[in-house]
Amino acid sequence: MLWRGESSVTWDSQKYLGRPLKNEKGAAKALLDDLEIAQHVSPIERVELDDVWKVRNKAVHPKEQPEENEIESMIEKIEKICLG
Repeated sequence: MLWRGESSVTWDSQKYLGRPLKNEKGAAKALLDDLEIAQHVSPIERVELDDVWKVRNKAVHPKEQPEENEIESMIEKIEKICLG
């Protein structure tokens, strides 16, 4: 799976699951669940992607900011999943 950032989440849903991402709260979590069920990501990768999404949410929502170590960990997880 190739991570290209949030703007591609809908594209990934269409590509891997044959349907667009729903425009509602919790849709990204449901997408990750469905990708695991369809075996496009492993259970371990699913957990790591959930962690990545949580840090992403901290970065884009004004009430909370991620710590530097969280960002570094997020980058490492994305690289590990994408580069194998």
